[in-house]
Amino acid sequence: MKRCLLVLLATCILAPAAWAAPRPNIIYILADDLGYGDLACYRVAAPDASRALETPHLDRLAAEGIRFTRHYAGNTVCAPSRAVLMTGLHSGHVSIRGNGPGALADSVPTVARLLKGGGYHTACIGKWGVGSGLPLDDPQRKGFDRFFGYISMHHAHNFFPEFLVRDGAKEALPNKLYPEWKEKGRDGAGIAEVQEVFAPHLLQEEVLSYIGEEAKTAAPFFLYYALNIPHANNEGGRMPPRGMEVPPGPDGQPDYGPFAGMDWPDPEKGFAQYITFIDNYVGEIMESLERQGLEESTLVLFSSDNGPHNEGGHDHRFFDSNGAFSGYKRSLTDGGIREPFIARWKGTIEAGRTSDHLSGFQDILPTVCELAGVTAPANDGISLVPTLLGAGEQREHDHLYFEFHRGRGKSEVAVIQGTWKFITPYKDGTISPHGRLHKLSKDPAESQDLSGTFPKKAAELFAIAQQEHTPVADPRPWTTLFDGTSLASWTRGDGKPLQDGGWTITGDALHRKASGGGSIYTRHEYGDFELELEWKISPKGNSGIKYRMARYGKNWLGPEYQVLDDGGHPDGKNGLKRTTAALYDLLPANPERKKLKPVGAWNHTRIVARGRRFQHYLNGSLVVDVTVGSDRWKAAVAESKFKKVAGFAENPRGRIMLQDHGDEVWYRHIRIRDL
Repeated sequence: MKRCLLVLLATCILAPAAWAAPRPNIIYILADDLGYGDLACYRVAAPDASRALETPHLDRLAAEGIRFTRHYAGNTVCAPSRAVLMTGLHSGHVSIRGNGPGALADSVPTVARLLKGGGYHTACIGKWGVGSGLPLDDPQRKGFDRFFGYISMHHAHNFFPEFLVRDGAKEALPNKLYPEWKEKGRDGAGIAEVQEVFAPHLLQEEVLSYIGEEAKTAAPFFLYYALNIPHANNEGGRMPPRGMEVPPGPDGQPDYGPFAGMDWPDPEKGFAQYITFIDNYVGEIMESLERQGLEESTLVLFSSDNGPHNEGGHDHRFFDSNGAFSGYKRSLTDGGIREPFIARWKGTIEAGRTSDHLSGFQDILPTVCELAGVTAPANDGISLVPTLLGAGEQREHDHLYFEFHRGRGKSEVAVIQGTWKFITPYKDGTISPHGRLHKLSKDPAESQDLSGTFPKKAAELFAIAQQEHTPVADPRPWTTLFDGTSLASWTRGDGKPLQDGGWTITGDALHRKASGGGSIYTRHEYGDFELELEWKISPKGNSGIKYRMARYGKNWLGPEYQVLDDGGHPDGKNGLKRTTAALYDLLPANPERKKLKPVGAWNHTRIVARGRRFQHYLNGSLVVDVTVGSDRWKAAVAESKFKKVAGFAENPRGRIMLQDHGDEVWYRHIRIRDL
C-alpha cells in the first residue's frame, strides 16, 4: 500500500523526528490569498450569520487531524512566501523578498529536489508563481519531474487563460483574451473575452488523475498542489468583467451556485464560490485517497500563501476573512501572514487535536525531509514531526522573522518572539529602530503600540531583525560587456578583433570617435535578456543599439533602440518612430513617458527581450512595449522599411550591435543578464 503525505497548504505542516515507518507520499495543497477566518473551523464570528461560509470538507480534515493556530506564511505576498515554502529559508535569507522580478537559482535546494534525490516522484500542479516565466523559472529546473499549470503569477491571475504549461510546453485552451490584453503579452496574462474552461477545475482534474497514476507505482511521490483561488481573477478588476469571476452557467451568465440568490455584491458571491470550490476540491481528494486505499497512508497538509486580499471588487471585511487580526495581504500584521494550517494523517496523527506551537512555512522542508528519510540542508525551519505525531520533544523557535520588499518606501520587517511582535519600516537597506511593539496574546489586532512602555523589548527584537537580515543574492547574475577598461567582449561583424582608432576607451566610456571603425558586435548571441547601459550623443549625432541580429539575405538586421539627437539630427524631423528610444521605424517611444536628457548628458537605457516581447526603457520609464506577431506589430512592420523582410525579428537569438552612424557617441556601464 502506498504511503501518501497530502499537504494542504493553508494551515498545516509536519515536524521532523526519528521516523522509522515506511516513507509517505506527500501532497501539499496551498490556497492563494485565503484568510485565517475563511474556514469555518477557524472562524471566531462572522459579521453577519448569513455570511458564515461553510467548509465541511476542510472542517472534517481538521477534525480528523491536527489544527495549528499559530502558523505563519513565509511572507505577505505570493512569490516570496512560496520561495520560503520551497527552500526552508525565511524571508531574510531567501533570494525572493517581494513580488517583483526574481527567481530561485537552480542550485538552491528545494523540497522537490531533495525528495526527488531520495527516490520520490515529484509533481507541481497549479500556480508556481516564483519568478516570471520559462525557461529560467521552470519548476522542472527546481526538482519537479512533472508540471502542469501557470509559471508566472501574472498568468495565474487569469482563471480563463488561453493556455497552461505542461512540462515546459504551452497547452492551448479554448479561452480567448480581449485583443488589447493579448497585445500586452506578459507570459499569457490578461482578461478573457471567451470563457470556456475554468482553469482551477482543470487543475483539480489533473490532481485527481495524478494521484490515480501514482497509486499504481511503487515509488513514493510528492505532489505540490498550488491553487490560484480565492485570489482575484484579473487582479484589481482593471476592466469589465470584474475580478471575482466564476464559470458561466447554461445561460452564459456567472454561475454563483448556492450564493446566486444572496443580496450580496457579485464579487462577494464569486469569493464565496471560490471558498466552496476549494472545500469541494479537498473533499474530492480525500474521497480519492479513501477509494484507492491510501487514506491511512496519506499526510494531508493545507495552508495559504498569505492573508486575504481586497482586489477584484472583494472586501476582506465582508466575510471577516482575517478573523480577530488586523491587516490583510501586503501587510506584516497577523491578518496578512497568520494562516490556517491543518495536517491529517489518518491512523498516525491523533484526530481532533489543536496546537498553538509557533510555526511557519520554513518548517515544511525539514518536516517532510525527516518523514522521507532525506537529510535536510541547513535551513531556518524546525521539524514539526514531534507535534504531528504527539511523540518526542518538540523544539521551539526562538523567533520568526519576516521581510517584505515593496515599492514606494513601504517595505517592512517583523519579528515574533513568543507572543511579542515588532514591526518596523525597511528602506534602502536600513531597518528602522523606530517600530511598533505588540503583545499578541492580549492584543491580537495589534492596535496598541507598546514600544514606549517596553523599550528594552523593542530594542531586543530590533537587534534580532538586524541579525536575521542578509543582502539579497541575485539568482540572475549580470555579465559586464564593458567595464571601462577592456573591449574584449566586442568584435567586428565578421567576428574579427576591432580595428584600431574607430572605437576607443575615453575615461570610463566606449567612445565611437573616429570614422572607419564600423559597427561593433557582442562576441556572443543572446536570446531572452535584459540589457542595461548609459549613453550620450554628440550634437546632431545618430547611433543605435540593435539586438537579436540575424542575416536576412545579404543583410544583418535586428530590432533597434534608436539613439539620436532628436532636435539636431534630420531623423528627428522624420516622425517619432525615428527618435530616441523608438523601436526604429516601427514604433515611437511613448511621448507622455519619454524623458530624454539634453545632448551631452548621460541617458540610461534598458532593453528587455523575453520571448516575442520587446520592451524599451529610457531613464527609468517604459516607453515601448510590443509583442512580435501581434496585430500592432504586423501593422507597424507593414508601414516600415522592413515590410519586405520575411520573418523580421522572429529569430529567438542573436548578437547585440552598437551602431556606427558616422557620428560621435559614448556608451558606458554596459551589462546584460539572461532571463
